[in-house]
Amino acid sequence: MTTLLWERATRERLRALAPEAVAVLPVGAVEQHGPHLPTGTDALVAGAVARAACERLPDGVTALLAPTLAYGSSDHHLPFGGTLSLSPATLAAVLGDLLRSLRAGGCERALIVNAHGGNAEICGAVAQAAAIEHDMLAAAVSYWRVSAPPATLAGWPFPGHAGAYETSLVLALAGDDVDVAQLAPSPAVGGRGGERRVDGGAPADPLAGTVVADPRAWVRLGGWTDDPREASAAAGEDALERAANAVADVIAALARRDR
Repeated sequence: MTTLLWERATRERLRALAPEAVAVLPVGAVEQHGPHLPTGTDALVAGAVARAACERLPDGVTALLAPTLAYGSSDHHLPFGGTLSLSPATLAAVLGDLLRSLRAGGCERALIVNAHGGNAEICGAVAQAAAIEHDMLAAAVSYWRVSAPPATLAGWPFPGHAGAYETSLVLALAGDDVDVAQLAPSPAVGGRGGERRVDGGAPADPLAGTVVADPRAWVRLGGWTDDPREASAAAGEDALERAANAVADVIAALARRDR
């Protein structure tokens, strides 16, 4: 396994490794995460998952880890403040330019590692376009779509937004940045007992699998989901391990895929 941090490598070293390596581009967001989590949560998680995944790659797989793109498409969080957002079109253009640059630098394989729900479809569409336009193997993965939550968080929304899952991750990665005095359930949750957990035979959602654009949805939720009081650093460490292992498997599979 070889992992090279893009910004700390010379052009000669990058050129030498690029043809056989997988370029890994973490993408997050800077947006409100309720009253208790830092606005850079998604960027923090994207970088941490991608870095940990690269550390777990098997022998014979090379990764070029690019700096995290901190900004994402977060217009739906603008009403709360604390959000720095790119429009969907701008994010697509930025990601497209970065993939184009990777290909010009000799990279034939690239993976976008996404940690923000609002970026997911954009990342996938950009990867599909880049593959055709630049004759490269381009892929995009949102870490929660290939991993699973810790058993201790089973039943809470996964990954949710600033709820038990993401709060656990930040407690593990940057615990001092969590304002524990502000931990409280979202208006979407009942009382302390978490009556509105998503397990226990809840009725099926007729809109599951449907993209529904509702600009008022986050306002009704107060800006975060479920109950961050259920979070723990131990659950966050477990969650990071699961996500990193899953993303490492994706990187390794792309490295071995025939071109």
